[in-house]
Amino acid sequence: MQVVAYDATGGAFAARLWWMLRWMGHEAVAVIDGGYAKWVAEERHVRTDDEFRTPVEYIPSLRPERVVSLADAERLSADGQTLFVDGGRLLL
Repeated sequence: MQVVAYDATGGAFAARLWWMLRWMGHEAVAVIDGGYAKWVAEERHVRTDDEFRTPVEYIPSLRPERVVSLADAERLSADGQTLFVDGGRLLL
């Protein structure tokens, strides 16, 4: 099932959900470009009524290769060839 994430705070939480779902093996996930405020400002369709779906069981397939350990981060930071990005800030 396609998941579209958004939040009301600039997208940081939506991006975090996007990463977490992909880490759990769910590839069909996206973030609204520009966030919910832009979506509404562009007069895109918004539903205000309650929506109910039949619950389904989701069995995650964790992708540990998407996580870097502290030891790996320290090793990578010493090589001078790795760029670390944290919440939109570039750390060199």
